[in-house]
Amino acid sequence: MISRICFIEIGSNAIRHYIARLYKDSFKVEERNRYPIRLGASVFNTGSISKELEHDLTCIFLKIYFKNTQFGIKKTYSIATSALRESSNRKRIIQSIFNLSKIKIHPISGKTEARLVHLSSIANGLSMTKNSLLIDMGGGSTEFTVCKNEKILGMKSFPYGTLRYLKYKKRRNLEKTIKKNIDEVKDYLMSTFTDFPIQQVYGIGGNYRRIAKLNHSLLKNPISARVKRKYISKIYKSLQNLSYYDRIKYLGLRKDRADVLIPATYFVNSFLKSMDINEIILPDMNLSDGALHMIVTHQNFQFKKSMDDNLKKYF
Repeated sequence: MISRICFIEIGSNAIRHYIARLYKDSFKVEERNRYPIRLGASVFNTGSISKELEHDLTCIFLKIYFKNTQFGIKKTYSIATSALRESSNRKRIIQSIFNLSKIKIHPISGKTEARLVHLSSIANGLSMTKNSLLIDMGGGSTEFTVCKNEKILGMKSFPYGTLRYLKYKKRRNLEKTIKKNIDEVKDYLMSTFTDFPIQQVYGIGGNYRRIAKLNHSLLKNPISARVKRKYISKIYKSLQNLSYYDRIKYLGLRKDRADVLIPATYFVNSFLKSMDINEIILPDMNLSDGALHMIVTHQNFQFKKSMDDNLKKYF
């Protein structure tokens, strides 16, 4: 019986590495590591991963290989989101890393990202008795999942992400683009779910967890996963009034969070306003929770197969 597994999520802004101990129907993360590597900064501008980033990516996987050897881990599963899946040199890089580390990387689609986020909501026990919308905003794409009572009613991935928005240096251009993107999302929701008004919204991922923390540390509101839209607006204005370095110095943001948090905050604030929703729920969870949940609870999870193939047999 497998006692521990390694799971790796290659995002557009960072890599997340988990070592989890498995039990009969559950798991416990014993170690987690985050490696700040911006694959999306290269891919979304040039269409491919640069040689320097490929070198850094390879070194990270060799470090993970060494760590797995220390823990005696025999099973590793790795997925990659928008940056790697869109990179023109992904096949060569995936093969090169496999040759060196024996770790197979499985790029996943935006639709699969949405399904894993939904699984994460189940694993974390989110209450979705109301008409719910899950928003997972990453560096290269944003997934919207409409659900109720743990059932997915619809989902769509849009090529909007915080790293893509960084190319807009002027505030008015950023805000104009985001508003246009929100109109597209709203059109999708209104045309697809005509008799299903959204009653509650969940924001998933690191940027939204940081907004929840700033609601307490910056605005001095009680610690809570529920944040009013008016406070998100105040957080956005505060971020805009601080320089990049001051956001790190005075707000304690990581250097790879201090820039992308601005478009993430403006996006969610504008979206809530457009939908006439005054509050968002920002739970401490992410896509990886859903993936680990599926690996543990799937009766016949195949480590050599793609996540899409495993999901087909899961639902």
